[in-house]
Amino acid sequence: MTFAKNGANVSLLVTSPIYERIKEEYGTELCEFIKFENANFYVCSKKIELAYAVTERFLSLTLPFSDGTYDHIEDVLCFEPQAIQWGEDLFAYYRKISDKLTEIR
Repeated sequence: MTFAKNGANVSLLVTSPIYERIKEEYGTELCEFIKFENANFYVCSKKIELAYAVTERFLSLTLPFSDGTYDHIEDVLCFEPQAIQWGEDLFAYYRKISDKLTEIR
């Protein structure tokens, strides 16, 4: 939330189960976050089997182990423009099939 408070454009996209947990544990903060004009929060009802972050400088990608667990120590970090663009394209794909949260439901 600090980035959004400081004026950075921030978009978060999570699955429905993660949204429910965030709503339960951080409902007040989520309400504050979605009020920022420069902040967007999306909820995807489909299963997403990876975790990643993309910024203008890097892509951090985490793939699950065969048992479905994640180890963020094993992230793949990419700094190449092509990798960053791939991350942005992937985000755009999931954003199209997600719902933008404008109020807590």
